[in-house]
Amino acid sequence: MRSGFIPLALIALLYICVSSCGGSIGGDSSQAPPVQDSTEIPKGIALSENEIKSNPILQVMADRDTYVTYLEPSSSSEELNLTGESVFDVFSYVYEIAINHTICWEDDDPGAAHFITISNSTGAQVLRAEANGGCVTEFIAPGI
Repeated sequence: MRSGFIPLALIALLYICVSSCGGSIGGDSSQAPPVQDSTEIPKGIALSENEIKSNPILQVMADRDTYVTYLEPSSSSEELNLTGESVFDVFSYVYEIAINHTICWEDDDPGAAHFITISNSTGAQVLRAEANGGCVTEFIAPGI
């Protein structure tokens, strides 16, 4: 009987200690700084070519946003979806951190001549990927 008394006494002592410490082992919880979750990932948004055209200061955040573009043929006279010169869609794409960025572009048309380029803020080309040209990976420094 005596051996069963010790575990019960230890459990009761632990309960009293935790209760008197404000539910926190090791001190007064009201003095502890608030804990912030630094792993929260910002929510992304989807931006269309029309939204970029109507508000040119909008930028696409590379790590979380989705950009929807409409690829017009060079023979198109459409003005609605143009964000650059005819047959070019231009928008700001922001890299908050340096990454290795891989782009793969497969097209059902084996003769497609589409391509995408990423240029830095000085206009120097950083990456170019062609439709059906295989995947391209480049190191992209932080910036626009």
